[in-house]
Amino acid sequence: MKKLLFSLLIICLSAIFAVSNSSEIKVKLSERDHKKALSLYDNQNTYLKSYAKRTSEFENICTINKEKSKSPAHLIREKQWATLLMWTSEMCTTPGAPQNVTATATGPNTASLDWAPGNPVGSDIVTYYWVVGTSPTVSYNSGVAQGSTTGLWAGATGLLPGVTYYLRVYAVSSCNNIGSAYSTSSTFVTNGGGNCITPGTPVSLTATGIGPNTASLDWAAGNPAGSLNVIYYWVVGTSPSVTYGYGVEQGSTAGTWAGATGLIPGTTYYLRVFARTSCDNSNSGYGTSYAFTTSGYSGCTTPGTPVSVTATGTGPN
Repeated sequence: MKKLLFSLLIICLSAIFAVSNSSEIKVKLSERDHKKALSLYDNQNTYLKSYAKRTSEFENICTINKEKSKSPAHLIREKQWATLLMWTSEMCTTPGAPQNVTATATGPNTASLDWAPGNPVGSDIVTYYWVVGTSPTVSYNSGVAQGSTTGLWAGATGLLPGVTYYLRVYAVSSCNNIGSAYSTSSTFVTNGGGNCITPGTPVSLTATGIGPNTASLDWAAGNPAGSLNVIYYWVVGTSPSVTYGYGVEQGSTAGTWAGATGLIPGTTYYLRVFARTSCDNSNSGYGTSYAFTTSGYSGCTTPGTPVSVTATGTGPN
């Protein structure tokens, strides 16, 4: 017994300070002790693992899940009675909910996210999972932006200007993969919402037929021009009140010119244009051009009745 205990102590003491996610210790036994029945317990007598079927004088006590143990003290016992070795390892601690969760908009589409560790901090490696959404109860995988980090800061992108958001964060420990509760920030608003300007009605609309089936379309920005990205939607039709989606030709562009094709020769058309801003998708009113006519004939023309009909005899037959 003394020789066995001496061997255990020599090998095991070197591993006491290397314990992290699991308790891993190599035990060296003398040849005659191979078949001794050893078991691992914590100091509250909770059974953890048995080593009754050893086949070598080297036995590796590895990957003991700390969550199974009720205390940080572990013991190796012979037949559950005589304590051969005792060592202490850090118990796995589930982190508390993160604290001081704050989010600050850094632009119309971005935000800086910060938090502090909870109490307790959590053992081993703690990963923080964050999510940004428009609801104070938004959860991971259902937000507008999300991610994970072992740090205490993150940056969110892909947000919309002038929108109110919430940041929520929870923590997970690597030793047991158990998550803390969520913590939620106060609301924050991205930049740009208060400065979003709906564009005015486009002006100086002109359309010129440049062939029997085509026309050149021009206009100028309204007043105000509109903020962020402005897209112009144009439509050509035979009515001065034609609307987008019901014309002969239509399209959209960020510029102030377009070309229409597929028109009918010799036909009178109208060009109408409205503008939309990307910051809140609001539209201007329609601007309407004067009538324009494509070149060429409008179609087949039925001939009129012949006139000055005369007949002159040219022979007996």
